[in-house]
Amino acid sequence: MASNKSIASHALLFVAMGLILAASVWAQTPALTPAPAPSQSPCPPGFSNVIAFILGEAQYLARGISLIYSPVQVTPGTSTRRCLCYFSTNITLVPNFTIGFIQFPPIVQPNTNGPLACVPAAI
Repeated sequence: MASNKSIASHALLFVAMGLILAASVWAQTPALTPAPAPSQSPCPPGFSNVIAFILGEAQYLARGISLIYSPVQVTPGTSTRRCLCYFSTNITLVPNFTIGFIQFPPIVQPNTNGPLACVPAAI
């Protein structure tokens, strides 16, 4: 029969090996990186059409955020209470054309049946 000393030394050796193994696994675990912060914009990313925009206005106004239609695309600002929404696609009425040596740009207008994009207004 084995002595109590030998059983205790084997148990101690077993625990020590477990701790060494755990330490090596822990050392190889990559550091966790924090998740990226959610968007801080109070504005919706956009609306699929004018009807969705009109319905969204009431919902955002209830939260204290004004959705304002802009006839042209705008640069995002930093407002936390006002959002500018504009038609994000265009319809080409007349493509590029040339008369003699003069080249004219296309004539476009906002696609009023298309989606609207929204950005924070400039303060």
